[in-house]
Amino acid sequence: MFLLAQATNCSEPITQMEMNHCASADHQREDTAMTAQWRKTLAYMRKQDRDTTPNTDKRRSYSDTLLDSQRAWLRYRDTQCAIEGYAARGGSMEPMLISACKANLTAARRRDLAELIVEY
Repeated sequence: MFLLAQATNCSEPITQMEMNHCASADHQREDTAMTAQWRKTLAYMRKQDRDTTPNTDKRRSYSDTLLDSQRAWLRYRDTQCAIEGYAARGGSMEPMLISACKANLTAARRRDLAELIVEY
C-alpha cells in the first residue's frame, strides 16, 4: 500500500485500485478535519454546560446530547454509505463508492459541528 500511495496521482487516478486509494485518502483527510472540529465543538459544549446549566437542571447536558448525536450520525454514515456501495456490491468499485460517500458525509458533518459553536 505504501508504494501505491507514493505512486498515485490523486488528481488523475487511472486504475480502479488508484481510485479506491484516492477515495480512501479523501475520507481519511475529511475524518481528521471532522475529528478536530468535534474536539472544538465538544469543548464549546462543555463550556456551555459549565456556564449555563444550573446544577438543578434535570435536562441532559449539552455535551451528552452532542455525544448522542455523534454516535447516531456515525451509525447513519456507515449504513448510508454501505447502501451507496451496493451499486457495485462485490465489485472492485464498491470500496471507492463507500469511501467517497464517507468523505462527503464527513465533510458535511464537520460543517454541521462548526455551526453549533455560536459566537456572540
